[in-house]
Amino acid sequence: MRTHYIGHDQVYQAYKKDGMAGWDKTEEAYAERFAWMERIFAAGNFPAGGKLLELGCGAGNIGIWLAAKGYNVSGVDIAPTAIEWANEKAKTGASSARFFVGSVLELKDFADCSFDIVVDSKCFHCIIGEDRNIFLKEASRVLKKGGYLLIDSMCTPVKSFKIKGYDPATGNTVVNGIITRHFATPDNLTKEVFEAGFKIVNSFVEIDELNGNMVIEAIKS
Repeated sequence: MRTHYIGHDQVYQAYKKDGMAGWDKTEEAYAERFAWMERIFAAGNFPAGGKLLELGCGAGNIGIWLAAKGYNVSGVDIAPTAIEWANEKAKTGASSARFFVGSVLELKDFADCSFDIVVDSKCFHCIIGEDRNIFLKEASRVLKKGGYLLIDSMCTPVKSFKIKGYDPATGNTVVNGIITRHFATPDNLTKEVFEAGFKIVNSFVEIDELNGNMVIEAIKS
């Protein structure tokens, strides 16, 4: 099994050079993400304030938006270009959000029980194999007891003829010998979060033209 998480940095380099807004490319796409977050807020489980860690923060668009909502935001991403970009945006916009280069599998810059909220910013489906359990354990470690976890992950069903390299037997996409995504079933996603010590308080699946997307809201037991 080969992964290449740092490979995301090459994409960020290209997107930044080409004047994109971030991983989602356009400001319109981020407006849709913000509207989606408002739906999550409206469900009533997302805490009204507190210290928040965004995993896979990318170019900082979501973190800066959350900071403007009053959250004390830190973000982490493995891609140095993304973090440089995020901090530039935060500085330009006088945002309080802070962004750090690091691995979501080893959150060594963050102490145990130091956050009220952890947000998976569409990162979990990029985490492969045993690393998935490590991801969830690290999220749990940095969360306070009773802290809130938001998972936002691609899942099955998948229209495999539209997604390059998709292997229905494993749920993985493989490109040039490297596993790039994992499309878990909704049942398996739920099981992963539960077995990592979280109580699930809400979950739902939405299906777009390519695949499912699952949201799980959970509390650290």
